[in-house]
Amino acid sequence: MGKRGMSHGLFLLCLLVLCMRSPILCPAFGMAGKDSFSKDLPKRWPQIVLSDPKKLERIASHLRQRPSYGESTWSLFARLLRRVVTTLYPDAQIKLEGSNRDGTALHGISDFDVWIDTKVALAREDRRQLFDKLLNEGGYGCCIKPRHDGIGRKAMKFQIQESEDDDPINVDVVCVNMDHDIGLDEHDFPSFTRSPSRKKARLRATEHVRSCPKSAAAVLMMKAFTLDGKRSLIPGYFLNHFARRICEHTAHTSSTLFYTMVQHFLSLCELQETADWSAYPVPEWHGSRFQRMILLRTRQSGFQVVPQADVIDSEILLDLWKDCVDYDWAHPGATRSARLRNVFRRASRALRESLTAVMDNDQNFIREHESLKRCPENLWSK
Repeated sequence: MGKRGMSHGLFLLCLLVLCMRSPILCPAFGMAGKDSFSKDLPKRWPQIVLSDPKKLERIASHLRQRPSYGESTWSLFARLLRRVVTTLYPDAQIKLEGSNRDGTALHGISDFDVWIDTKVALAREDRRQLFDKLLNEGGYGCCIKPRHDGIGRKAMKFQIQESEDDDPINVDVVCVNMDHDIGLDEHDFPSFTRSPSRKKARLRATEHVRSCPKSAAAVLMMKAFTLDGKRSLIPGYFLNHFARRICEHTAHTSSTLFYTMVQHFLSLCELQETADWSAYPVPEWHGSRFQRMILLRTRQSGFQVVPQADVIDSEILLDLWKDCVDYDWAHPGATRSARLRNVFRRASRALRESLTAVMDNDQNFIREHESLKRCPENLWSK
């Protein structure tokens, strides 16, 4: 087994679980140094956003708005898609899924995800036929182009545009019933999602976000504040389950839920940058007080043995760690944990910049930001 892949997975959870603990266990595990951004956040974040339960919802409503041409372009493509698909497969079910269905989509950032479920399993050639037919079908006033390589492992990727003056819209069309594995059932986070299968995990996340407006608003804000240009960094799947798990244990408004997600995420990333970590479970203690210990190595104090019961106030992030460790054990030399760690680092940088701009009322930054600029200036005022 690759030691690097194992260490990344274990490293991730120990950072995650420690960031949930306050007060700090020991100086070596501090949330960061004296200049900690998350430590200063409670003093500077506009308190009106937290005290006014409707303020964040108003901000979220601006973030999720689509221009009229966006609705028109999508409607044209949806009619074309239904016509082409039902011509080839009359009994097919066509459903809009993903963030545009959940209410957590950012215009110009989030893709439209369409799922096609056919009674017969499609071969690769069948999917290629459907892809070509969609590109060559005319008469609907909508320009359709392939995106990237056109057909990925899971989705057929399109870019649609009604007018050259409009921003293009990205669409991913997924044929659910294929005669070969396309990865829709890969279930890498069973503990974090608390679900026995990927299908159940998707269902739990979408049911929660669609039935819980406060979670949808908080997830939308996290997406907006962690944008890298026109790219969304943190996967919506992760954010949906993160919000769901937090809401299961504590009552939150959308504002306090967003704030809680921000604080935990920043603490995680600050720990990641201020300490060299490697961690792994050590043999169980069968005493009355502790059942399992974690061995941590820090730059300042060498190895420290820490009881899990002392570092975990919530099982949410521990579950994520377990999944990362299990994945690395099952896939020697895997890079999934390392990639997730790098994504979190970039998202943390974007989050800090966006938060600072809002707290300082930096209108130059806000007017250049792909999502924050959609909100009236007075919504960000203190």
